[in-house]
This record gives sequence, C-alpha cells and structure tokens, in this order.
Amino acid sequence: MTDRRKLLRDQTNHLHKKLDDNVGPLGTSDQYLRYLRGMLQFRRPIEQQIAASRLPEDFSTFVPSRISEELESDLRALDRAPIIVPAELIDPQPLDFSELLGVLYVLEGSSLGARFLIKRAEQLGFGEATGASHLAKQTCDSGNWKAFCALLEQVETVDEEAMASAARTTFSRALDAFEKV
Repeated sequence: MTDRRKLLRDQTNHLHKKLDDNVGPLGTSDQYLRYLRGMLQFRRPIEQQIAASRLPEDFSTFVPSRISEELESDLRALDRAPIIVPAELIDPQPLDFSELLGVLYVLEGSSLGARFLIKRAEQLGFGEATGASHLAKQTCDSGNWKAFCALLEQVETVDEEAMASAARTTFSRALDAFEKV
C-alpha cells in the first residue's frame, strides 16, 4: 500500500467501519432499497460538486466514476421513485485539487466494496437490468481504481491534511445520508 493511500485509510478507517455497519448486511429487499436511497442521497450532490470542479490535466488516464443516473434507474426498476435531494445538500462549490483527491479516494474505493455488494444483490434477485446497474458499472472496470491509486502517488503537490479532511467529510456525508433514509 502506498504512503498516501495508507494515510487516507488510517484517517478514515473508523468512519468507513461505521458506514459499513450503518448500511448493514443487505440481506433483504427492504435493506437493499434503503441502501439504494442512501447511496443516491449521498452520491448525487457529491457528484455535482465534482462536476463543478476543474479536473487537473494529471487526470488524463483517470475519469471519476459517476453512478447517480444508474442509482435513479435502479430505483425506477424497482418501481420506486428516486428521492429528491434537498437543495441544502447540494454544494456545487468546486473542490480544490487536494480535496478532490480525498473525495475521490472514498468514491473510487467504493468500487472495491461493490464487488461484494453485487453478489448480495444477485442473491436477492437484482441484476444489471433489475435494480443493480450502478453496481454493474462500478465493478466492470477495476482499472479505474488502479489508475486513481497511481495518480494519488504520482502527484507532487498535495496538501495531505486537506486531502484527509475531505475524505473524512465524504464518509461523514455518506453516514448522514444513510441515517436520513
């Protein structure tokens, strides 16, 4: 594990565990539906914030993953209307480079957890066309996580405290979203 990745993992481990505990085992359709709603409430505003940010030229081989549209599609596939994210949760303020790295550490890292979650979804009867398209998108290309990790170590000028703070804030925003659904 690289130095920056280890720093971010160490700085967020307690929040990551708390989020995993809050999301739960996804053993029922109701738990899965709660997961979808929490993910959409979390991802939509943060993806809008990323879209408002200028992606550095250093990102030439890395493109941040966006799954909000797939989450909305998954909810519609389950005959559920996507939730409306309150305006106060949408923060289109651009992130600076160090903050962007911290946020993306959390979002891109979720693709690793998606490999486990897609199996749980399949056991519940959800597939790419039936409520798990966001998981299919997250798991179809492991190269994006690897490209992000390489980028994380290659960049020269990073405010590591701002990066870690943004990662902690991102996990906290996810926790908040799941506590509200």
